[in-house]
Amino acid sequence: MNASLRPLYEQTEATLSTALMKLGLRCPFYFTRNDGYLISFELARRFPVLTFASGLTNSMRGAAFLSGVQNGIVIDIGGTTMHVGSIKDGFPTFLSAKTDVEDINFPMTGVQIVKFGGGSVVHQSKEGITVGQMLTNEALVFGGNALTATDIAVASGFIDLGDKEKVKDLSQNVKDEALEDIKKKIQAALDQAKSSDEDQPVIVVGGGGILVHPDNPVKLKGASKVICAQHFQVANAVGAAVAVQGKNTKESSPLQQASVLLQLAKIGVDETIEPSEPYIDPNTGDWILKEYDIECITLGAGIMACGGGGNAKIGRLRALASLKKNKEVRVIHPGKLGKVSKLTGPVAVVALMGDPMVVFERLISGQESASALKKMEGGHCPGDEPSPDTKPIALLCGEMGGISTTEPLAVGGDENVCILDADGMGRANPDLQMFLPYVYGCPVSFSAIGDEKGRTETYCAKSPEDMEEHYRTAIEGMGNVAGIAFTVDWKFVSKETCPLYSLSRLRKLGNTVLEARKNNQDPVKSIIKHEDGKILFHGKIVEVKNDSEGGFSKGTITIDGLNPEAEFKEKLYIAVKNENYLAYICDDHDGKTYLATVPDLISLVNEDGSAITTEMVQKGLKVCVIAMPCNPLWTTKEGMDAGGPAAFGFPDVPYKPVGKYKGYPPIPQIKTGR
Repeated sequence: MNASLRPLYEQTEATLSTALMKLGLRCPFYFTRNDGYLISFELARRFPVLTFASGLTNSMRGAAFLSGVQNGIVIDIGGTTMHVGSIKDGFPTFLSAKTDVEDINFPMTGVQIVKFGGGSVVHQSKEGITVGQMLTNEALVFGGNALTATDIAVASGFIDLGDKEKVKDLSQNVKDEALEDIKKKIQAALDQAKSSDEDQPVIVVGGGGILVHPDNPVKLKGASKVICAQHFQVANAVGAAVAVQGKNTKESSPLQQASVLLQLAKIGVDETIEPSEPYIDPNTGDWILKEYDIECITLGAGIMACGGGGNAKIGRLRALASLKKNKEVRVIHPGKLGKVSKLTGPVAVVALMGDPMVVFERLISGQESASALKKMEGGHCPGDEPSPDTKPIALLCGEMGGISTTEPLAVGGDENVCILDADGMGRANPDLQMFLPYVYGCPVSFSAIGDEKGRTETYCAKSPEDMEEHYRTAIEGMGNVAGIAFTVDWKFVSKETCPLYSLSRLRKLGNTVLEARKNNQDPVKSIIKHEDGKILFHGKIVEVKNDSEGGFSKGTITIDGLNPEAEFKEKLYIAVKNENYLAYICDDHDGKTYLATVPDLISLVNEDGSAITTEMVQKGLKVCVIAMPCNPLWTTKEGMDAGGPAAFGFPDVPYKPVGKYKGYPPIPQIKTGR
């Protein structure tokens, strides 16, 4: 990014230097940084990325200075856009790691951007007056032909600007309706920017601040007062003038470098990779994964993870690294088991087990699952006959969501083991006893866990519940994250016991979202269409209760609706145990209406269709809550007992399917001769 911005920076620096010389000013000059501090032109030349978004910061700093308010909400209205953000102690609040672009490693002001400003066109129709997103410089007061928000401000006497005669005949009804629509847009932006229910002071700045008259400011819900300070039009310049010297960029320490690596581990789908059709080996019918396949699977795995499952992007990086080492990631049709030579025997499940919050906060070495797999190979429980075949015939994804979907791709590539186009859950779930082959009678086997330091532990469990309980305790001594490996007999990878064609499904889902982005279509609607799902709620996260307990991330997410016209906004509540398992609303008497429950899939996504996982959830985040129908294996009595509401401690909550499950054909093919 620095390299991309440097030509623009050099042009800016040269222009500014020339202007200062013409004024006879031969002195050092500074730029403002994204965080509100100053940076020398020498450092700005090296790191222009630290300065490119400072305009928003300057406006917010200027608003605090002009109003004397150090904590509140700033609304900066320009000619084409409106920016809304919060200030604390006179400085803007910043995003953590996630932005609408992607994960970043430098401070960015946390603002909402709305397509509305002084140049917005006022539409008159039978339905009434609305102020739209279409923009123009041809306001009536400037001799143009379009009625704009600026014309409304002039006609209402908010400002003396241009030729007032051009708007003197506007009816009071037109002015009132336009001002009311302007208020609605400002109110909606305020609702999106606030992260708490408490009233806060609101400061309006920018050239478009003329739309809020200082003598008759708009009354906004959630605002303790609305301030239009003197000189509000030049708040941006004032903010730059009051910037102070901050810390200089220094050489990074090893700890800082680890932080950068963690940010890199969170980087998402690479949309610069050219789309391609799946490659099928003509001799075997197997699906040989390419970069684009892995990108699509990663995106789909995030959506199907129901908020948990760990960050699929970490496994993605490891799988891509395997391809770069000329390793082959081979996915085979599960129907080949038992029909092709050497495809009868144990199938290994490799996954990561633990708290998703810990996976997010600490680096995964890549040795966890591999060390568990090596420890498991050749081992057996007392009384069992040692198997002559120590190496598994194939790998199976433990679940269809999160890192436990992408991790087997990396292990399969590194260890030269094929991966089955299937998984053990058809979604992500928190407990090992929710592994569907276990639900349908598969016996537990010798198993192992491993951590990033190479420490391993084996166990011969009496039951899936016993294995779950034992390893949850064991991984606490490994930092609440470990790789796990166990085997199932190949006969239990069938349509009666296992969701089939899972990787094919994820690939098609991810491709659908990427195609929607490319064609400027709604990615969220593309997900719903692909999965025959349902959009439950649009809103903003206002409260997050989350604790790490017993190797799980447990809590509740509260989401406030974003409809500014509603008299009472509904709140949606999501119950979480690693994954989202209940979505409900409450009435005035605390009665609950359940919109979706397990075993159906409940996911949070943003407007570009990317998943918002448990570890990414934070106050102020705008989300869309979607629900998707589960695999039919979950809707039987056995499935409901293992993964329905009762399994999560809610026996009285009824299950009502959100839709009908839609299967997809597999990408790999069966060629029994090979």
